[in-house]
Amino acid sequence: MRRFARSTIRRLAAAWPAAPTTPARPELLLIRPDHLGDVLFLLPALERLRRALPGFRVALMVGPWSYPIVARDPHVDEILTFPFPGFTREQPSNPFVPYLALRRLAAHLRRRAPLAAVILRDDHWWGAWLARAAGIPIRIGADHPAVRPYLTHPVRLTRSHWVERNCELLDATARLLGGRPPATAA
Repeated sequence: MRRFARSTIRRLAAAWPAAPTTPARPELLLIRPDHLGDVLFLLPALERLRRALPGFRVALMVGPWSYPIVARDPHVDEILTFPFPGFTREQPSNPFVPYLALRRLAAHLRRRAPLAAVILRDDHWWGAWLARAAGIPIRIGADHPAVRPYLTHPVRLTRSHWVERNCELLDATARLLGGRPPATAA
């Protein structure tokens, strides 16, 4: 009887789902919905971020229109593309389409389980809402009224040029995640 009980318990234990494992490299998701110029202005900040957080896996989500700009960037581990509502050239046939897309994309991101997300456009409330809906525990972005309700860490940006603002935001992100941004100015 004991042998049967032990055998049954072993089989049950083997079939029992294990607790989720912590990834070897925590993932940082960067969300940038914009077009050519704004994505180009992001590149110096990506280099700084990689130097500050070498142990992180960096995924950059951009619109398909921006993919060629970042496709070979050595400072990003993975490029995700998504046709962000409000940035595509066509209007949705149904006003609920952007929100249904948000729900589907949030479910996908939830399975990836990034540690943190950075909303790289000051007023991109849709992207901030996406990060929150995906259950990403650390959500960082500019301290802007449109995104503030969805962020865990709003960052007050003081610089005026977009290259500097991107560096300022990603430097703050690096510090928050335990990294040290390069001492040199952007």
